[in-house]
Amino acid sequence: MRLAKSRTYDAAHGMRGNLRILTVQGCLETAVACITAFTKRYPDIKIEADVVTGAGQMASINRRDADIFISTLPLIDAFPQLEKRVLQRKQFSLLLPSTWDCQVDTKDFSFLKGVPLICERDTEAPYLVNLFFEICQNRGLYPENVYWCNSAISQLLMLKCGLGFSLSPSPSTDIFTDDLRVIPLEGYDALSEDALGWLHKTSN
Repeated sequence: MRLAKSRTYDAAHGMRGNLRILTVQGCLETAVACITAFTKRYPDIKIEADVVTGAGQMASINRRDADIFISTLPLIDAFPQLEKRVLQRKQFSLLLPSTWDCQVDTKDFSFLKGVPLICERDTEAPYLVNLFFEICQNRGLYPENVYWCNSAISQLLMLKCGLGFSLSPSPSTDIFTDDLRVIPLEGYDALSEDALGWLHKTSN
């Protein structure tokens, strides 16, 4: 009932339609830039935007209940029914609690041996978790002690509590990482690409 009233209000005030956009925490900066640009160009289109897990995005793609998906390129590539466009390329960063004053070597993670890796469960962010482990292994670290969590927000909470280290594809301007040590990584394996995906056939 409330949704119907909202749609009636939108139509009465000149709104031509609406778009539902889903993004993930790691692509938040890219999503903000895209949505801001879109609303300036199309002010008569109402935007409904949500931040979900990678698994949540995958489920939504299969249900076809959103219009646009902003995510990591491997996730978008996993669905051939999506049209796609690469939006931004960026490097992963190593995230450490601000209280840790250890000497950091971005090419050799052996200094992190025995330190818990904090990351989302692979059921929630499968492509991101695979990248985490690949980046660590390419730098001589094979994480065995892993603290799993259900969301990127939980990951940051555990980091701020000093429970371990983590990685992020987009932490440089993230308001949640302002009191963490953020160390950019080099190398092709630490490259992350944000992409926009949309369904071939959609009524919107």
